[in-house]
Amino acid sequence: MIPHQHISDDLLMSYAAGGLAIAVSAVAAAHIDWCPKCRAKLARMEIIGGLMLERAPVTPLSAPGVEIASYSRAPKPNNKAAVNIDPDYPRTGFPMESYLPLPIARHTGLERATIPWRQAAPGVEHYPVPLPAEADGELQFIRVARGYKLPRHVLAGAEATLVLWGSYSNDRGEFVSGDFGDLEQGASSERVAGDLEGCTYLVAIESAPRRQSPFQRFIGPLFGLQG
Repeated sequence: MIPHQHISDDLLMSYAAGGLAIAVSAVAAAHIDWCPKCRAKLARMEIIGGLMLERAPVTPLSAPGVEIASYSRAPKPNNKAAVNIDPDYPRTGFPMESYLPLPIARHTGLERATIPWRQAAPGVEHYPVPLPAEADGELQFIRVARGYKLPRHVLAGAEATLVLWGSYSNDRGEFVSGDFGDLEQGASSERVAGDLEGCTYLVAIESAPRRQSPFQRFIGPLFGLQG
């Protein structure tokens, strides 16, 4: 199944510039690994941004975080990229039943069958993914039994999710395997797991509001994005 809920242009541009929090960057990288549409859009952004940076004066663009690096290359010096995609990995363009997205599998050393679940509440299990000490947020696997509902709550920080297996629904619609969702700080969130197999998803929560990167301010107008 090809994902139909994608990363926004604004968020994708921040990812390309290395401007996302480590946890959110990990979820974005996982979706990109499974989504041919977002991989293609990211490649276009990097090409356009690279051409513009080549023609622009050096001084205004010398601030940290403006260098453009492909999601398939090594981590950037600012350490905002938590995981990276192997460019030689044969991608299928849709989620695989038994495997995690490659960036997450490589970062955690886990696969679907080996996630060490911990009971969080009736019908809900979780596993916190270890992150570097400087990470400004948290990353977790969540597994919700079919038909169970996660109580509505107000987000303390921006949130990004990737459905790995199964589905969930909220007031924004239904999210199935491969779908990416994001909510801003202060948004109200409630999820109901699907009736067939419940839902397993990856979630990142930022501890601070997201800031716009210099790269994003530079090429954002080309994609209809305002600062």
